[in-house]
Parts: sequence; structure tokens; C-alpha cells
Amino acid sequence: MLEHILALLLLMASLADHAAGLPLRRRRTVLEILGRGEAEARAFVLGMATGAPACGGDVAPEPAPLDDAANLAAGLRVLALALGVLLAQARRVAVEAGPRAGLSPPKPAGSARPWREAPALPAPDTS
Repeated sequence: MLEHILALLLLMASLADHAAGLPLRRRRTVLEILGRGEAEARAFVLGMATGAPACGGDVAPEPAPLDDAANLAAGLRVLALALGVLLAQARRVAVEAGPRAGLSPPKPAGSARPWREAPALPAPDTS
């Protein structure tokens, strides 16, 4: 799940970069949406790092300012980096603790996707 959140943060950073070239009205709309997402992601990552509740309940985190798409993209990438570090630590703990703690190390990439092991279909005859 954390890998998906990490990928989403990187995608949001790419969208913020792309928004820099949009007209002002669209740029502000896109940055407003991404800013709210960044604020929630910041609360989530800080909650994971400190052990506090992930999303503060009644109090929503304050979104980033909408004046600069590059700053928002950089902030999202920093959050992705921090989440990547936390993910690496969680994996290390899982490997060290082993099955006795109820944690399992990550599975190899091929075992989670059995459809990649199926043989390819023959090419259609175009003659």
C-alpha cells in the first residue's frame, strides 16, 4: 500500500510540474487540488514518522500556498522521499523480525503477478 502512495506522490509532483505551463485559471485549480492532497500526504507521512494519528481527525492540515507549481512539486517529491525511507525501514524491520513477529519480507516481483509467467499469444496472420 505504501508503494502505491509513493507512486501517487510522484505522479502528483509530475502533475504540479505540468500545471506550471497551464493558463492561470487552470493552474490555480490544479494547484489547489494538488495542494490539498499534499497537505493530507504531509500529515500522513509525519504521522507515520512520529507514530501520531495519520490524519488529524477534525483539524485538516493547511494546504501549501498556490503561488508556485515548482515549490509544490518539490514538496511532493520530498514527501515521496521521506515515505520511501520509512518504507525501507519497515522492510528492514520485517526482514529482521521474520515470521515470529507476524511480518513477512516483501515477495519477489514475479510471484505477485502470475499473468506475466503465461506464454505470449501467437501473432495474428496478416497475409
